[in-house]
Amino acid sequence: MFGIMGDDYGTRAEQVLHFSKNIMQGGKPLLWTMAGALEKLRDTYNKRFLSYIYFLALTCSEEELLFRMKHGRGIHDENWLQASVGHNNYLREHDSIDGVNYDKYDISGKNVHDVATYVDTWINSKL
Repeated sequence: MFGIMGDDYGTRAEQVLHFSKNIMQGGKPLLWTMAGALEKLRDTYNKRFLSYIYFLALTCSEEELLFRMKHGRGIHDENWLQASVGHNNYLREHDSIDGVNYDKYDISGKNVHDVATYVDTWINSKL
């Protein structure tokens, strides 16, 4: 986010929450989409200014994930593909990462409209 390169997830998480708290002071909820490093949000200074942080993991079957990555995004790096499969499987098999709980939704075989409808309902259930 905002020019942060590499794997400095702690700094990125701090910037995300700093930016978020400033927007949320206006009384509006804020939605961020990100992949991985959820536990980094827990350890930031700026988390103290947010009432709640909710997580929803969108997962799918291994076959569908590989198809989406290879054909939808043009990713063919085997290390990246296998790391993504491992992360996806972890999310499917667990309910938390390092003590950070999350909800999950399996999007296997679902169209964009159905997924968006579910996510919208999930978001509204948290307000």
